[in-house]
Amino acid sequence: MSYSEPLSLHRLLKRQAILLLEPFEALMPGCGLALLEVDGTLFVKAGSWPQTALTQAVTGVSKHDPSSQELSYWRYPLWAGSQPAGTLVVYQGTGTAAPAAGQALQRCLQLLLDQVLEEREIVNDTLHRYRELTLLYRVGETIGAALNPELIPPLVLQESQRVIQADVGVEVGVFVLRRPSAAGQEDWESKASFGPPEQVTTLLETMQEQIGELLESGRPAIITNLPDRRNQAGHISAYSAILWAPLKTPKRVLGGILLGRLVGQPEFTASDEKLLTTLALQSALALENAQLFAQTDEKLAQRIKDLTEEMAKRQEAEQALRQYMLELETRNKELDAFAHTVAHDLQGPLATFMGYASILQEDWATLPAEQLEKVLQTILQGGRKMNNIVDELLLLASVRKEEAQRVPLDMGQIIADVQRRLDYMIEKYGAEIIILPDSWPVALGYAPWVEEVWANYFSNAIKYGGQPPRLEVGATPQVDESVCFWVRDNGSGLTLDEQDRLFIPFTKLSQVRAKGHGLGLSIVQRIVEKLGGQVGVESQIGQGSLFYFTLPVA
Repeated sequence: MSYSEPLSLHRLLKRQAILLLEPFEALMPGCGLALLEVDGTLFVKAGSWPQTALTQAVTGVSKHDPSSQELSYWRYPLWAGSQPAGTLVVYQGTGTAAPAAGQALQRCLQLLLDQVLEEREIVNDTLHRYRELTLLYRVGETIGAALNPELIPPLVLQESQRVIQADVGVEVGVFVLRRPSAAGQEDWESKASFGPPEQVTTLLETMQEQIGELLESGRPAIITNLPDRRNQAGHISAYSAILWAPLKTPKRVLGGILLGRLVGQPEFTASDEKLLTTLALQSALALENAQLFAQTDEKLAQRIKDLTEEMAKRQEAEQALRQYMLELETRNKELDAFAHTVAHDLQGPLATFMGYASILQEDWATLPAEQLEKVLQTILQGGRKMNNIVDELLLLASVRKEEAQRVPLDMGQIIADVQRRLDYMIEKYGAEIIILPDSWPVALGYAPWVEEVWANYFSNAIKYGGQPPRLEVGATPQVDESVCFWVRDNGSGLTLDEQDRLFIPFTKLSQVRAKGHGLGLSIVQRIVEKLGGQVGVESQIGQGSLFYFTLPVA
């Protein structure tokens, strides 16, 4: 057995040598006994030694050869295993001791040395095992605490280098993991390494063909008798030994750890293989746990994301439902008001129809021609009024449902169309219409709907304006990139309360506006808001009213 520290009788025997020499001193009167270290240094002496004889014995003993005896001296070598540990010197002096006594003392000393060495080996093995277990426990804690699979390979290599480097250094290390290849077959890749890059490359090139076999076998290995290889710079990199330990779980081999020692360093031992294998087993379990944790964490994150998206969708659906319920409530209120308004507005024309129909039924033959024509004219006007109510209701429904594309409007042409459309009303009421702009600002909108807005404003101003009606029509650009279009009449004006309720659907106002059916302005409001604008009125009692709407500028 070899030892890393120099052997010494003083270190090995200590006081036991003195205790052993004393009985022999009594058995060998007149003789001198001495124990010398390997380098000839005196360790201990006993018996009768003249100073000159002791000096000669110490300086004369340079080699441990019992056959090279001088006068009155016997030299007996002592061994620690296969290594010399010192020399026993017996000086005959005035005594009559035979060489057999020296040989007996040598055997006693050698037995004592062997016993001490055996005990020391047991202690050293115990300490070494304790150190290994302590180191592996600390390594296991360090690696086991890592929950990120990407952090484990460099940690494992760092600890591998520390574990194996306890006695002799390791120049190169590589952490190898299995991976599925594009062809569906398993391949491997390097996930971490330490050492000079060119040496790492050489190690991988050296083991290129064997790594697959080692992964399949799932067993540790010490590989020696490796060929020299040149790296990219042309330098020869020769390894004296390579140590492989698989990253093995109960179900599969995940990869492995490669450690290399260059030429000039001792080969790996069975103890190194056992240590690295234990570390690799711990690392494999830690890596598998980290991968499971990462997968679980990823699934949990995805689940949280899905739940968040689902909650957002539910919130959007709830918001949409609340908005729908609000709109439904509003429509129900409008529908209730509509039922009352339309029933009231249609009741008048229907009563007229029924009254005149009864007259015609009873007095058709006796009615004068002029009265008969008046009756028919009244019936016709009632029918037109009912038809207008139906048309406005259909328009209101279409504005709610349809989407219109906004385009630049030719407002001058739209107003001209409205004037032609209301020509009969303008002539009937003797209305004066003053168009103020020479050229109209271009705004965005949907021409058929905007025409209905102008038609409503014009007809209201003609019907409810002064006598005769006087209308001023204009447009004013706004600072918010919109255009305000307006109609001013010369009517009696509106109170603030009437202005607040003017655009509420199916709401009737007092004064002469009670004659209307309450649909027109609500349609105007829906059209303009859907086109991105606003409606409003400005009015004072006795000073007429100004009705306006805005549209985005083109």
